[in-house]
Amino acid sequence: MVQMAATNTLIQTMVPDRLRGRVMAVHIMMFMGMAPFGSFFAGAMAEKVGAPLAVSIGAIFCLAGAGLFLSRLPGLQLVSKTSTG
Repeated sequence: MVQMAATNTLIQTMVPDRLRGRVMAVHIMMFMGMAPFGSFFAGAMAEKVGAPLAVSIGAIFCLAGAGLFLSRLPGLQLVSKTSTG
């Protein structure tokens, strides 16, 4: 839920007004459309290596993604400020 709220907030604040509807439509389509594939992949991995290890691997990737996002956040904020005027 936190990730969904953060992503929505970033998109709403960073995208120019004239493109916001289109970008949100693509975001929702990709987010909802990719969820079944992620669930399938997680289930297949859990079947091969076991659920605890699959959850641990997923957690590691989530933390790595959060770290990558955090390291690029100042640049994203800079782009947002320059594009809004």
